[in-house]
Amino acid sequence: MARFFGDSKLNRRELLLLAGAGAALAGCGSAGALAKAKVYRMGERVVTGKLIYTVLETEWLSAIGSRTPDKKFLAIRLTINNSGNTERAVPLLELVSPKGNSILESSDGTGLEEWLGLLRSLAATETAQGKLLFDVPQDNYKLRVTDGGEPGSEVTALVDIPLQIREEQHALPPGAEKGAIEVIK
Repeated sequence: MARFFGDSKLNRRELLLLAGAGAALAGCGSAGALAKAKVYRMGERVVTGKLIYTVLETEWLSAIGSRTPDKKFLAIRLTINNSGNTERAVPLLELVSPKGNSILESSDGTGLEEWLGLLRSLAATETAQGKLLFDVPQDNYKLRVTDGGEPGSEVTALVDIPLQIREEQHALPPGAEKGAIEVIK
């Protein structure tokens, strides 16, 4: 059974452990390793060791309920499959900017439907679907996915996250069907 702890409050010790893990993860993504990582498109199956990722869609959000981002919220909906025969932890993921900067997932997904949370594990052969949340400027990114292995033996890949902005829908002309007009820049 998948264990995702998106709705639970973390105590101070757990937050410090997560912060340390995040710092270690950010340090693992050297420019050389990222340059060698294969780049996939959204919708493609990405195998990193025993974890298999498929990025399904992205959505830019100006707010989540009453929460507003520092920059802009980017929600990434994906599936994660544990193809192994034992329970496996799902690591924190990060975005890589066009300049090569790494940005870790948001630690607060409050209000985001299907948020996967921070502490995640999958039982053998289990698949989970949900969303990751980032607070970043609108731009093209690459999502760095990994098997969560030890530095030096970690299997890493990148998923291209192109900037796609859907304009807010305005009043439709008389006789037009709702949802018939969609503008993508």
